Amino acid sequence: MKGLFEELQYLMARYRFRPLKRLSQHFLVSETLIESMAKQASLKDDDVVLEIGCGTGFLTRELLKHSSVIGFEIDESLQGLLEAEIQNPSFTLLKESVLKAELPKFSKIVSAPPYSISSEIMHLLFKQDFKLGILLFEKAFVEKILSMPGFKDYCSTAVLSQYFFSIKPLEVVKPEAFFPKPKTESQLISIIPEKKFGNAKNDLLFEEFAKQLFRFKNKNFAKALQHSQAFLKAKLKTRNNAFEEFLDSSSISQTKVHLVEVKEFVQAFNSLCNA
Repeated sequence: MKGLFEELQYLMARYRFRPLKRLSQHFLVSETLIESMAKQASLKDDDVVLEIGCGTGFLTRELLKHSSVIGFEIDESLQGLLEAEIQNPSFTLLKESVLKAELPKFSKIVSAPPYSISSEIMHLLFKQDFKLGILLFEKAFVEKILSMPGFKDYCSTAVLSQYFFSIKPLEVVKPEAFFPKPKTESQLISIIPEKKFGNAKNDLLFEEFAKQLFRFKNKNFAKALQHSQAFLKAKLKTRNNAFEEFLDSSSISQTKVHLVEVKEFVQAFNSLCNA
């Protein structure tokens, strides 16, 4: 039985494709990693799994042993490969960008998406209803979304990721698990939709609120809010008296934005939001 690297070489010759830098293509060639991703998703027959960037279908094939799969792939060469190599009624191939599509219903996501759209994928998942995700990202990106207040990587994506999900870092993956090898290590994570820091009055507006405040990450919270008054009034419908009351009573008014904890962002938003 030939390994996945040898199978990849065969497929590249047969379907005449090469990894495309513009699509951040690095194909999984580690059978151990692929099996681990499927196992950690605890898949059942009635699960519908979302995969972003099916590539050569190696992970897709493993997922189909346990559940049905909806896969996105925008590379036309790989679309043809997937249609020819994976003729399984439990597989649905969507030939469009996941970032522009209206996502179908799914129960879990198991994926190694292109690293160039990691942040966009996380923001997309904030808006979805699912049970569990097993995702493979660049290790530096995982460190970013797990970053704590005061660290240089702490940003709106970190605040929002930790607000929407319980995130568990799993195994670190060496470059040798891919072809071509990426320049850095990768890391597997699990995400479970869970709001440990309370509920914002409006999740979509809370996402905009966090992004807006981090435009002024090195200013204190009060200054950042003052710079954001047009946003607060237009989007959050913040009343003038609510704004003044918050500045007078909040314990974080003089705290720099990049030092404010997730739960404090939620509390501030709920105090100011009247939308």
